[in-house]
Amino acid sequence: MASSERRAWRDNLTAVRPNLVLVHSHDTGRHLGCYGAGVATPNLSRLAREGVLFRQVYCASPSCSASRAALMTGQVPHTNGMLGLCHRGFRLHDVKRHLSHLLRDAGYLTQLIGFQHEVPWDDVGQLGYDGVVSDKTVGRHSRLRGEVAAQWLAGAPRQPFFLNVGVVETHRPFSAVESPDDERYVLPLPWLPDDPQVRRDLAELHTAVRHVDEGVGAIMAALELHGLAQNTLLIYTTDHGVPFPRAKATLFDAGIGVALLMRGPGGFEGGKVIDALVSQIDLLPTFFALAGISLPGDLQGVSLLPLV
Repeated sequence: MASSERRAWRDNLTAVRPNLVLVHSHDTGRHLGCYGAGVATPNLSRLAREGVLFRQVYCASPSCSASRAALMTGQVPHTNGMLGLCHRGFRLHDVKRHLSHLLRDAGYLTQLIGFQHEVPWDDVGQLGYDGVVSDKTVGRHSRLRGEVAAQWLAGAPRQPFFLNVGVVETHRPFSAVESPDDERYVLPLPWLPDDPQVRRDLAELHTAVRHVDEGVGAIMAALELHGLAQNTLLIYTTDHGVPFPRAKATLFDAGIGVALLMRGPGGFEGGKVIDALVSQIDLLPTFFALAGISLPGDLQGVSLLPLV
Protein backbone atom coordinates (compact mmCIF):
# COMPACT_ATOMS: atom_id res chain seq x y z
CA MET A 1 0.00 0.00 0.00
CA ALA A 2 1.38 3.41 -0.98
CA SER A 3 1.95 5.97 1.77
CA SER A 4 -0.89 8.19 0.50
CA GLU A 5 -3.27 5.23 0.49
CA ARG A 6 -2.14 4.25 3.97
CA ARG A 7 -2.84 7.78 5.27
CA ALA A 8 -6.29 7.77 3.66
CA TRP A 9 -7.02 4.36 5.21
CA ARG A 10 -5.97 5.63 8.64
CA ASP A 11 -8.06 8.81 8.26
CA ASN A 12 -11.11 6.79 7.29
CA LEU A 13 -10.59 4.40 10.18
CA THR A 14 -10.37 7.31 12.63
CA ALA A 15 -13.61 8.72 11.24
CA VAL A 16 -15.53 5.54 12.04
CA ARG A 17 -13.78 4.53 15.25
CA PRO A 18 -16.17 4.05 18.16
CA ASN A 19 -16.36 6.51 21.01
CA LEU A 20 -15.62 5.26 24.52
CA VAL A 21 -17.54 6.31 27.64
CA LEU A 22 -16.16 4.75 30.80
CA VAL A 23 -18.13 5.17 34.04
CA HIS A 24 -16.46 3.85 37.17
CA SER A 25 -17.60 4.00 40.78
CA HIS A 26 -15.80 3.59 44.07
CA ASP A 27 -16.09 0.49 46.25
CA THR A 28 -19.17 -1.03 44.63
CA GLY A 29 -18.10 -4.59 43.85
CA ARG A 30 -21.07 -6.39 42.35
CA HIS A 31 -23.62 -4.85 44.70
CA LEU A 32 -26.13 -4.03 41.94
CA GLY A 33 -29.62 -5.24 41.23
CA CYS A 34 -28.54 -6.82 37.94
CA TYR A 35 -26.10 -8.99 39.94
CA GLY A 36 -28.79 -10.07 42.38
CA ALA A 37 -28.17 -7.56 45.19
CA GLY A 38 -31.20 -6.24 47.06
CA VAL A 39 -31.04 -2.75 45.61
CA ALA A 40 -32.89 -1.46 42.54
CA THR A 41 -30.60 -0.36 39.70
CA PRO A 42 -33.00 0.08 36.75
CA ASN A 43 -30.60 1.95 34.48
CA LEU A 44 -27.71 -0.44 35.00
CA SER A 45 -30.13 -3.34 34.58
CA ARG A 46 -31.23 -1.84 31.28
CA LEU A 47 -27.59 -1.46 30.26
CA ALA A 48 -27.16 -5.18 30.98
CA ARG A 49 -30.29 -6.12 28.99
CA GLU A 50 -29.15 -4.07 25.99
CA GLY A 51 -25.46 -4.96 26.22
CA VAL A 52 -23.29 -7.59 27.87
CA LEU A 53 -22.98 -8.49 31.55
CA PHE A 54 -19.83 -10.27 32.70
CA ARG A 55 -20.45 -12.33 35.83
CA GLN A 56 -16.90 -13.37 36.75
CA VAL A 57 -14.76 -10.22 36.47
CA TYR A 58 -11.93 -9.45 38.87
CA CYS A 59 -9.83 -6.37 39.47
CA ALA A 60 -6.05 -6.53 39.64
CA SER A 61 -5.88 -5.26 43.22
CA PRO A 62 -8.37 -4.64 46.06
CA SER A 63 -6.85 -1.16 46.52
CA CYS A 64 -8.06 1.92 44.63
CA SER A 65 -5.01 3.36 42.84
CA ALA A 66 -3.50 -0.03 42.03
CA SER A 67 -6.78 -1.32 40.63
CA ARG A 68 -7.47 1.78 38.55
CA ALA A 69 -3.93 1.97 37.22
CA ALA A 70 -4.21 -1.64 36.03
CA LEU A 71 -7.56 -0.88 34.39
CA MET A 72 -6.08 2.14 32.61
CA THR A 73 -2.83 0.49 31.45
CA GLY A 74 -3.74 -3.13 30.74
CA GLN A 75 -0.89 -4.14 33.04
CA VAL A 76 -0.85 -5.61 36.53
CA PRO A 77 0.39 -3.35 39.36
CA HIS A 78 3.80 -5.03 39.62
CA THR A 79 4.40 -4.12 35.97
CA ASN A 80 2.94 -0.60 35.81
CA GLY A 81 4.47 0.39 39.16
CA MET A 82 1.31 1.39 41.04
CA LEU A 83 1.52 -0.99 43.98
CA GLY A 84 -0.35 1.23 46.44
CA LEU A 85 -2.20 4.51 46.74
CA CYS A 86 -0.94 7.42 44.65
CA HIS A 87 -1.50 9.91 47.49
CA ARG A 88 0.85 7.80 49.61
CA GLY A 89 3.77 7.99 47.23
CA PHE A 90 3.20 5.22 44.69
CA ARG A 91 3.58 6.14 41.00
CA LEU A 92 3.14 4.72 37.52
CA HIS A 93 6.46 3.83 35.92
CA ASP A 94 5.36 5.53 32.69
CA VAL A 95 2.32 7.81 32.78
CA LYS A 96 2.32 7.86 28.96
CA ARG A 97 1.03 4.27 29.10
CA HIS A 98 -2.23 5.52 30.59
CA LEU A 99 -5.33 5.04 28.43
CA SER A 100 -5.88 8.79 28.13
CA HIS A 101 -2.46 9.28 26.53
CA LEU A 102 -2.78 6.24 24.28
CA LEU A 103 -6.18 7.29 22.94
CA ARG A 104 -5.16 10.91 22.53
CA ASP A 105 -2.14 9.77 20.51
CA ALA A 106 -4.55 7.73 18.36
CA GLY A 107 -6.60 10.82 17.51
CA TYR A 108 -9.24 10.74 20.28
CA LEU A 109 -10.58 13.77 22.12
CA THR A 110 -10.18 12.92 25.80
CA GLN A 111 -12.22 14.27 28.71
CA LEU A 112 -12.20 13.49 32.43
CA ILE A 113 -15.20 14.36 34.60
CA GLY A 114 -14.96 13.63 38.30
CA PHE A 115 -12.71 11.18 40.07
CA GLN A 116 -9.38 9.65 39.11
CA HIS A 117 -6.81 8.06 41.39
CA GLU A 118 -3.90 7.23 39.11
CA VAL A 119 -1.91 10.39 39.94
CA PRO A 120 -2.17 12.94 42.77
CA TRP A 121 -4.75 15.58 41.87
CA ASP A 122 -2.15 18.32 41.64
CA ASP A 123 -0.52 16.25 38.88
CA VAL A 124 -3.68 15.43 36.90
CA GLY A 125 -2.23 17.27 33.90
CA GLN A 126 0.26 14.41 33.55
CA LEU A 127 -2.58 12.17 32.37
CA GLY A 128 -2.88 14.08 29.11
CA TYR A 129 -6.63 14.73 28.99
CA ASP A 130 -7.78 17.46 26.62
CA GLY A 131 -10.21 18.59 29.31
CA VAL A 132 -10.69 17.97 33.03
CA VAL A 133 -13.64 18.72 35.29
CA SER A 134 -12.05 18.13 38.67
CA ASP A 135 -13.53 15.89 41.32
CA LYS A 136 -13.25 18.90 43.64
CA THR A 137 -15.55 21.06 41.51
CA VAL A 138 -18.49 18.72 40.92
CA GLY A 139 -21.00 17.67 43.53
CA ARG A 140 -20.63 14.34 45.30
CA HIS A 141 -24.08 13.18 44.19
CA SER A 142 -23.63 10.78 41.27
CA ARG A 143 -26.63 12.17 39.41
CA LEU A 144 -24.94 15.59 39.31
CA ARG A 145 -21.84 14.05 37.76
CA GLY A 146 -23.99 12.24 35.23
CA GLU A 147 -25.66 15.54 34.34
CA VAL A 148 -22.28 17.24 33.85
CA ALA A 149 -21.29 14.40 31.53
CA ALA A 150 -24.62 14.73 29.71
CA GLN A 151 -23.99 18.45 29.18
CA TRP A 152 -20.57 17.67 27.73
CA LEU A 153 -22.13 15.15 25.33
CA ALA A 154 -24.76 17.72 24.36
CA GLY A 155 -21.94 20.03 23.22
CA ALA A 156 -21.35 17.82 20.18
CA PRO A 157 -17.77 16.86 21.06
CA ARG A 158 -15.41 16.07 18.22
CA GLN A 159 -15.43 12.37 17.46
CA PRO A 160 -13.98 9.95 18.21
CA PHE A 161 -13.88 10.79 21.92
CA PHE A 162 -13.03 9.16 25.23
CA LEU A 163 -15.16 10.37 28.14
CA ASN A 164 -14.07 9.13 31.56
CA VAL A 165 -16.59 9.70 34.37
CA GLY A 166 -15.56 8.90 37.95
CA VAL A 167 -18.19 8.80 40.72
CA VAL A 168 -17.40 8.46 44.41
CA GLU A 169 -20.68 8.17 46.30
CA THR A 170 -20.29 4.51 47.25
CA HIS A 171 -17.04 5.36 49.10
CA ARG A 172 -17.21 6.00 52.83
CA PRO A 173 -18.38 8.18 54.43
CA PHE A 174 -21.73 7.69 52.71
CA SER A 175 -23.56 10.91 51.85
CA ALA A 176 -26.58 11.96 53.85
CA VAL A 177 -28.34 13.17 50.70
CA GLU A 178 -31.53 11.37 51.58
CA SER A 179 -32.75 8.91 54.21
CA PRO A 180 -31.43 5.41 53.64
CA ASP A 181 -33.60 2.33 53.29
CA ASP A 182 -35.31 1.03 56.41
CA GLU A 183 -32.68 -1.31 57.83
CA ARG A 184 -35.37 -3.65 59.15
CA TYR A 185 -35.99 -4.75 55.57
CA VAL A 186 -32.39 -4.94 54.36
CA LEU A 187 -30.77 -8.34 53.99
CA PRO A 188 -27.24 -8.21 55.44
CA LEU A 189 -24.21 -9.35 53.52
CA PRO A 190 -23.86 -13.12 54.03
CA TRP A 191 -20.42 -12.93 55.63
CA LEU A 192 -21.36 -10.27 58.20
CA PRO A 193 -23.48 -10.59 61.35
CA ASP A 194 -27.20 -9.90 61.10
CA ASP A 195 -27.08 -6.87 63.35
CA PRO A 196 -29.24 -3.70 63.17
CA GLN A 197 -26.17 -1.46 62.88
CA VAL A 198 -24.69 -3.59 60.10
CA ARG A 199 -28.01 -3.52 58.24
CA ARG A 200 -28.22 0.26 58.72
CA ASP A 201 -24.74 0.56 57.21
CA LEU A 202 -25.79 -1.52 54.22
CA ALA A 203 -28.96 0.56 53.84
CA GLU A 204 -26.78 3.66 53.40
CA LEU A 205 -24.78 1.84 50.71
CA HIS A 206 -28.05 1.02 48.93
CA THR A 207 -28.89 4.73 48.74
CA ALA A 208 -25.48 5.49 47.24
CA VAL A 209 -25.81 2.66 44.71
CA ARG A 210 -29.18 4.02 43.56
CA HIS A 211 -27.56 7.42 43.03
CA VAL A 212 -24.80 5.83 40.92
CA ASP A 213 -27.56 4.23 38.86
CA GLU A 214 -29.19 7.64 38.36
CA GLY A 215 -25.88 9.08 37.11
CA VAL A 216 -25.48 6.27 34.59
CA GLY A 217 -29.06 6.82 33.49
CA ALA A 218 -28.36 10.50 32.73
CA ILE A 219 -25.41 9.50 30.54
CA MET A 220 -27.40 6.83 28.72
CA ALA A 221 -30.18 9.30 28.02
CA ALA A 222 -27.71 11.86 26.62
CA LEU A 223 -26.05 9.31 24.33
CA GLU A 224 -29.43 8.40 22.90
CA LEU A 225 -30.73 11.96 22.66
CA HIS A 226 -27.72 13.14 20.68
CA GLY A 227 -27.45 10.14 18.38
CA LEU A 228 -24.22 8.84 19.92
CA ALA A 229 -25.35 5.52 21.38
CA GLN A 230 -24.90 3.42 18.25
CA ASN A 231 -21.21 4.23 17.82
CA THR A 232 -20.25 4.46 21.49
CA LEU A 233 -18.98 1.66 23.71
CA LEU A 234 -20.43 2.45 27.14
CA ILE A 235 -18.69 0.66 30.00
CA TYR A 236 -19.63 0.59 33.66
CA THR A 237 -17.33 -0.95 36.24
CA THR A 238 -15.90 -0.30 39.69
CA ASP A 239 -12.46 -0.44 41.27
CA HIS A 240 -12.93 -3.28 43.80
CA GLY A 241 -15.26 -4.70 46.44
CA VAL A 242 -17.67 -3.01 48.80
CA PRO A 243 -16.31 -1.07 51.83
CA PHE A 244 -17.07 -3.68 54.46
CA PRO A 245 -14.96 -6.13 56.47
CA ARG A 246 -13.78 -9.16 54.46
CA ALA A 247 -14.39 -7.31 51.19
CA LYS A 248 -12.46 -4.18 50.13
CA ALA A 249 -8.70 -4.50 50.75
CA THR A 250 -8.89 -8.30 50.88
CA LEU A 251 -8.31 -11.04 48.30
CA PHE A 252 -11.60 -12.75 48.99
CA ASP A 253 -14.07 -12.73 46.09
CA ALA A 254 -15.94 -9.90 47.82
CA GLY A 255 -12.75 -7.83 47.69
CA ILE A 256 -11.67 -8.35 44.09
CA GLY A 257 -14.91 -9.31 42.34
CA VAL A 258 -16.30 -6.39 40.32
CA ALA A 259 -19.20 -5.57 38.03
CA LEU A 260 -18.66 -5.10 34.31
CA LEU A 261 -21.39 -4.00 31.91
CA MET A 262 -20.62 -3.07 28.29
CA ARG A 263 -22.93 -1.86 25.52
CA GLY A 264 -22.03 -0.80 22.02
CA PRO A 265 -20.69 -1.90 18.63
CA GLY A 266 -18.64 -5.01 18.04
CA GLY A 267 -21.06 -7.51 19.56
CA PHE A 268 -21.68 -5.80 22.90
CA GLU A 269 -25.44 -6.02 22.59
CA GLY A 270 -28.40 -8.31 22.97
CA GLY A 271 -28.39 -8.96 26.71
CA LYS A 272 -25.60 -11.52 26.69
CA VAL A 273 -24.46 -12.88 30.06
CA ILE A 274 -20.90 -14.24 30.04
CA ASP A 275 -19.53 -16.50 32.75
CA ALA A 276 -15.93 -16.65 31.48
CA LEU A 277 -13.27 -15.63 33.97
CA VAL A 278 -11.93 -12.21 32.91
CA SER A 279 -9.89 -9.35 34.36
CA GLN A 280 -10.18 -5.59 34.19
CA ILE A 281 -6.79 -5.49 32.49
CA ASP A 282 -8.63 -6.96 29.49
CA LEU A 283 -10.61 -3.76 28.88
CA LEU A 284 -7.84 -1.72 27.24
CA PRO A 285 -6.90 -4.39 24.67
CA THR A 286 -10.61 -5.02 24.03
CA PHE A 287 -11.29 -1.41 23.08
CA PHE A 288 -8.11 -1.12 21.05
CA ALA A 289 -9.04 -4.24 19.09
CA LEU A 290 -12.55 -2.85 18.54
CA ALA A 291 -11.19 0.50 17.35
CA GLY A 292 -8.45 -0.98 15.17
CA ILE A 293 -5.68 0.70 17.17
CA SER A 294 -2.29 -1.00 17.38
CA LEU A 295 -1.68 -2.50 20.81
CA PRO A 296 1.40 -1.69 22.87
CA GLY A 297 3.69 -4.68 23.01
CA ASP A 298 3.77 -5.25 26.76
CA LEU A 299 0.08 -5.53 27.63
CA GLN A 300 -0.92 -8.38 29.91
CA GLY A 301 -4.65 -8.27 29.25
CA VAL A 302 -6.36 -9.88 26.26
CA SER A 303 -9.29 -8.76 24.11
CA LEU A 304 -12.77 -9.84 25.15
CA LEU A 305 -14.07 -9.64 21.58
CA PRO A 306 -13.85 -13.43 21.01
CA LEU A 307 -16.20 -13.93 23.99
CA VAL A 308 -18.92 -11.67 22.58
